[in-house]
Amino acid sequence: MVYLHPYEYVYFNQLIGGNRGAEERFETDYWAISYREATARLVYFLNQEGREAGNTYKIGVCYNVPRIVYYLPAYITVSADIRKADFFIGPARGECHKMIKTDDLFHVERFGVPLTVVKDLRHLK
Repeated sequence: MVYLHPYEYVYFNQLIGGNRGAEERFETDYWAISYREATARLVYFLNQEGREAGNTYKIGVCYNVPRIVYYLPAYITVSADIRKADFFIGPARGECHKMIKTDDLFHVERFGVPLTVVKDLRHLK
């Protein structure tokens, strides 16, 4: 459980193969708490990239939009249209992120199982 922190609720026992066995069969991060870590890593990425003061970004989100809004700094807003977004944040399970044909920028994972996917969409515009 310590290795899953703060996502202890994504634990699956060995009867189904642990988290690896649950990866495609069950919703793992159903509370979307890993959006917080994904957002923090995106902010760090933008700062490392040399984000200029005054630049704003839009993110597209699949599911749980209210959860991510809480974690966003003022210069990042949620776009209702993913096609107009600069970045994408969404659950690793499901079809939403698979429809966006670009590589993952990074993902939040535990025990090698991705919980949340972040994609850079700026080059698709």
